[in-house]
Amino acid sequence: MSAIINLICFILLLYMISWFAQKLKQHQDALKSINGKLDAILKKFPEEEKKDDEKK
Repeated sequence: MSAIINLICFILLLYMISWFAQKLKQHQDALKSINGKLDAILKKFPEEEKKDDEKK
């Protein structure tokens, strides 16, 4: 009986670890997406600053 309970707990532990790893992967993908968008936004700013400097 104890072995069955240990087996069930071990399977639940593996399930929780895999679920947690999947959530981390989703967050990592989301952060990469946000980072890409921020890079695109930041690349626009120096061009605008140069245009402003040329106007002066």
